[in-house]
Amino acid sequence: MLTSTLLQSTFAQNTQAPELLTSYYSLKDALVSGDSETANKKAAELNKAIEVADSKIIGSKEKQNC
Repeated sequence: MLTSTLLQSTFAQNTQAPELLTSYYSLKDALVSGDSETANKKAAELNKAIEVADSKIIGSKEKQNC
């Protein structure tokens, strides 16, 4: 749920969308194939991409409120 909300917000802001989608689909593919080691790595990558996108979204909202 959080991921889909963040992805929707990211698309609305038009920032970091390709990186988030690539990370998300890489994780999904690893999970579907049952590769837990790769899934763990891809989950960490997705988490980092979300944190970067989240900080950019929060930063742009703060700029709008000033």
